[in-house]
Amino acid sequence: MEKKLKVGLQLYSVRNSMEKDPLGTIEKCVEAGYKYLQIANGITDTMDKHDLVCGFGVPADVFRDTCERLGVKLLASHFMMTNFTPETARDICKAQKEIGVDGLITPIQFASTPAEVQMVCDECNRLGEICAEEGMSYFYHNHSHEFQLIDGKTFFDRLMEGTDPNLVKLELDTYWATRGGVDPIQIMKDLGERCTLLHQKDYPKGYEDELVQYPLLEVGKAVDLDYFTSQTNPAHFVEIGTGILDIQSIIDTAVELDCYDYIILEQDYTALDEIESIKVSMESFKKYNNVTFS
Repeated sequence: MEKKLKVGLQLYSVRNSMEKDPLGTIEKCVEAGYKYLQIANGITDTMDKHDLVCGFGVPADVFRDTCERLGVKLLASHFMMTNFTPETARDICKAQKEIGVDGLITPIQFASTPAEVQMVCDECNRLGEICAEEGMSYFYHNHSHEFQLIDGKTFFDRLMEGTDPNLVKLELDTYWATRGGVDPIQIMKDLGERCTLLHQKDYPKGYEDELVQYPLLEVGKAVDLDYFTSQTNPAHFVEIGTGILDIQSIIDTAVELDCYDYIILEQDYTALDEIESIKVSMESFKKYNNVTFS
């Protein structure tokens, strides 16, 4: 029988609901059909040990028991672990393993010179080593700015060349790659088994002229977090299946390459209620071939 991709959800999609009621929100996600979940945790160095779980002060045992009761499988978690000591990184690994997570992901980084990219590479390699020592996988998650040229070569290419493929994998966000002006399917084919996780969202009709972000950037403008945020238009995000991206081809390529198990919804912005938004995407996912929800 042909392999199918399991449909998952990055909890960043329901971050406002999580802030109000994290455990109740997870239950609503499961009711909407999502049993494969990713945590998004923007930790700070002042957080206590409970915040190393899902980022909202939920103790590990309570979070784990809730997920087990609901039949949830937790996928690799997003953590902003920049500028943290190895000890803190190991604490994060231990807390995540306690709830059943087997991988960590750096969700975003910025660099405007080759030297700064190399610093990102060095940090990713260090985190990859720590995760490997703790029996976990480590991934980098792209946005659009990694496909900006930095001294004749993209941040993305420098990152892939400057990190150890045995330690640093890629979680490919196909939407952001497309917004960076590249073909996500070609990246999937080029990277092979180095890329094993997929994030999916959709881009709306009527904004085709703004699909690729870089022509909108000032010439020579370095992309940092503030500038990236200022250039991110919430109207450029719609629910799965309601936009223009060729999601079926992405799914079919992932199945053909046979190194993917999941396709994971990450809804950065929505005009709908967050829970309603993920329900709309779930109904669209059900119309695609080669996906499963169990």
